[in-house]
Amino acid sequence: FQMWYSDYYSGNHWCIGYAESTDGIEWDKYEDNPVFDVGSIATWEGFGVMLPMILFDGTNYKMWYTGYNTIGGTKYGIGYATSKAGTSVSVFSEEKGKNPDKYRLFQNYPNPFNTSCTIEWRLPETAIISLDIYDINGRFIENLYEGNTGPGYYRISWDARNYSSGFYFLKFNTNKFNKTIKLTLIK
Repeated sequence: FQMWYSDYYSGNHWCIGYAESTDGIEWDKYEDNPVFDVGSIATWEGFGVMLPMILFDGTNYKMWYTGYNTIGGTKYGIGYATSKAGTSVSVFSEEKGKNPDKYRLFQNYPNPFNTSCTIEWRLPETAIISLDIYDINGRFIENLYEGNTGPGYYRISWDARNYSSGFYFLKFNTNKFNKTIKLTLIK
């Protein structure tokens, strides 16, 4: 059994956690909770994210959630995120009327990191993108995301707890923009 739930985490804001169970009665919380914390990507999710609704399409988990910007919630919105494993969440959010003016890929944070890191990028227009991880020898490790994506501000987490310490490379590719960044995993 798998469960995503809302909980009040450190920092005094609502986040989304993940837990698993073999019998549906006793649950083990994911050690890297929260799996989805608030961020600055959408102006309406600056204080809390909660009420996850999850679907699985056979390949990816798809989550719709509510978010709000302050205690008492003066601005609410509905967000959408995806995950391959159910624990590393990719947020898809667009600030209306504020599309980026150019393609950008930011350095992962934290870097170096232990078990997971966050990667952010911006798209000024709709593009087919891919985010792929390679090891120091250039061997393909994992695809983090691939698809036709609209303009906006995006964030994805890479869960690297099953990989050994070392240097990895993230290749971000579109038909108009390509960039590679180095990620340092230290356990």
